Amino acid sequence: MKNEQGYTLVTVLLMITISMIIFLSFVGLSYSSVKQNQVVEKNSKSVALAEMGISYYQVAVQNIYEANKQAVNDQVKATIERDRATGLKTETYYVDLGVSLMKEAIRQGLASERSSVTLEGKPHSTFSIQESNYFDVSKDKKILLKINGVENGKSTTLSTELSFTPVISGLNVASAATSSYVLPTLNTIPVPTNVSSTCKNPISFNTTCTEILIDTLKTYSDNINGLSNKIIYSTYPTGVFTINGNANNMKNMKIHTDNSFYLGLNANNASTLFLESKGNATFGSQFRIDTTSKLYIGGGLTVNGHFELAGNSIVYVGGNAVISGKLTIPSGSKMCVGGTLTVSKKQTITGDLIVKSNVSDAVFKQKCGIPSATPLDITWSDKLLNNVNYEY
Repeated sequence: MKNEQGYTLVTVLLMITISMIIFLSFVGLSYSSVKQNQVVEKNSKSVALAEMGISYYQVAVQNIYEANKQAVNDQVKATIERDRATGLKTETYYVDLGVSLMKEAIRQGLASERSSVTLEGKPHSTFSIQESNYFDVSKDKKILLKINGVENGKSTTLSTELSFTPVISGLNVASAATSSYVLPTLNTIPVPTNVSSTCKNPISFNTTCTEILIDTLKTYSDNINGLSNKIIYSTYPTGVFTINGNANNMKNMKIHTDNSFYLGLNANNASTLFLESKGNATFGSQFRIDTTSKLYIGGGLTVNGHFELAGNSIVYVGGNAVISGKLTIPSGSKMCVGGTLTVSKKQTITGDLIVKSNVSDAVFKQKCGIPSATPLDITWSDKLLNNVNYEY
């Protein structure tokens, strides 16, 4: 009996030891799993930050790209016109010149972006441009950006390749200086087709409609401040197409009327505005147009306030122009008046002001008309193509 009691004690101790080993193994596995989950979570967060950075800088580059298309085109066209006298180079040469100029514009634009972006309320969550490669600026139509996302010391790097392709047409057409010219026809903006019933004669322009057709005489009293990326086309042949409110900060708007046009209040900071009025156009207060805007009026123009052009804008008035405030035409902008021009206050003219009574018909048509031959044109893709690569 005493001998058997000794074996029982050994057996109990052995069972306790095995149980402790199994228990400690489970505890170790659980701890390891928790640490692994924490690492995976940190990885996921840094990947999400890098993806956020990719989107952020893609939008920044797209905005720089859009803002510089016209300036790059003007530089390339000026080079082409100078080369016509000594001999044109190949189309590839001018395409590469446009690529080089655009890359430099993007490089300078990105230099003004914040070097590191920190999420609001999360000081340890950031993303930034780790590396940028513009390749051969004279020919490669792409840019590589490497974006680094950091979450509590854990980082992930993603890269995005942005590409674009300019196309030149009309290179071998005779120089604009020798082309024949026609005055604006006031039919450049296309008539909207397949317009839904909600976008035809709407009660307000502040709708989701991108194309609006008006075929009846209407008066709108609402403000259209900040309106952008729309075509408003009035086909009603008589009367006045009237908007009684303000139209400030319009962007990329196209407005056409087969009759006359009236805006009751201010129209400031109109960017890339294209307005065609086959009749008269009247603005009840200040009118300031900017950034390659175009104003083509078949009849007379009346501005009951200051009238200021900027950003390589063009104004063509077939009849008389009356400005009750000051008139400002900076370098790069142009105003043509087919009748008389009356300005009540100060004139600041460093750009082109052509009044038909001061020049011959041929000169007026050349300076204020449109080349009847196929014009030199440089077009860019609307959006930068991108391809994201994961490097973690």
